[in-house]
Amino acid sequence: MFRLSGWLSVAVLVVTATGGQSDVEDQAFWLDSSPDSRQIELPGGHEIYEDATEEVVAEIVALLP
Repeated sequence: MFRLSGWLSVAVLVVTATGGQSDVEDQAFWLDSSPDSRQIELPGGHEIYEDATEEVVAEIVALLP
């Protein structure tokens, strides 16, 4: 697989849903896109922003300076 390691100079947050179409391992490739990246897994499905709204917002706010 072709990867562009560290090609972004921004924080990257990978939010993976427990009941989504892919799992943590499937989405882990995004972690290579930035040296400032991390991944979390939240309960929910494809519309994780609706299933775990408060958790998603809290994680996004935590990225802010």
